[in-house]
Amino acid sequence: LRLDSTVAAAQQRSALAIIRSGKPCIVFSTPERLMSSSFRQDLKQAGVSLVVVDEAHCISQWGHDFRPAYLSLGDAIEFLGRPPVLALTATAPPSVRADIKRELGIGQATLVDTGLERKNLHYRVKQCSSELAKEKALIAELAGAVGPTIVYAATIKIVEHLGALLHDAGITCNTYHGRLTSKERDHAHTQFMSPEGAQIIIATNAFGLGVDKPDVRAVIHYNVPGSLESYYQEAGRAGRDGLPAECLLLYRSADRRIQDFFLGGRYPSKEQAEQVADSLLRLFKDKGEAIDLRS
Repeated sequence: LRLDSTVAAAQQRSALAIIRSGKPCIVFSTPERLMSSSFRQDLKQAGVSLVVVDEAHCISQWGHDFRPAYLSLGDAIEFLGRPPVLALTATAPPSVRADIKRELGIGQATLVDTGLERKNLHYRVKQCSSELAKEKALIAELAGAVGPTIVYAATIKIVEHLGALLHDAGITCNTYHGRLTSKERDHAHTQFMSPEGAQIIIATNAFGLGVDKPDVRAVIHYNVPGSLESYYQEAGRAGRDGLPAECLLLYRSADRRIQDFFLGGRYPSKEQAEQVADSLLRLFKDKGEAIDLRS
């Protein structure tokens, strides 16, 4: 039973009726849905024998795709009577593992680590001297594409530019990013997943969760991702059928500035931190209270 925004309201009502009936079933839900107290109550009344958390790295601020709704999963598990928990992720360095265990309340969980190596994936880096050279390299790669291909770009602007560029080059593709409507994103996703649809998609990292197409023959990164974990997650969507697949990074040193810009906006500057500290000191001084900001 699937319960998310892509399922029609009538189907969701039907799924909820089956859950409430107590019939054995597997329920696919988003973390956002599990924040609903009424939905939790329905699950508790029906009885849950196993909770599976997919893409569990999203629970961690150190993961590549932190989603606040994942933080509610620990409360949901507790409310459901603490059934067995299986947390799954392709990349989890020690800091992320610690977050997953703490937030889900599974400190004594057994760790199963199958390693990162996948022998069917062929990794390549093509250095490009200019943006024009990189565009030409992308067109050449896609003109010779032998199967479904995902091209990841760092920003919506670049995704839209590449979509227009490939269209002008006579290469059929779809684009996917967060500013598209839900209907447009669903169409692009459905087209890519169907053998009859466009088999090349240009996307930001918004095209990730729920993408499980086994025969992706190539993943091309037009820009450097934000972290090694992000790269492995995205490149790892190639060759899930076990057959040979290509993972290509089109590298231009200037592209690192994009990720530096993103990182620069993630944390406050030294000057901003000092301004906040000064404001707090003045506020508490006016109230006649003491505050220690040494930490």
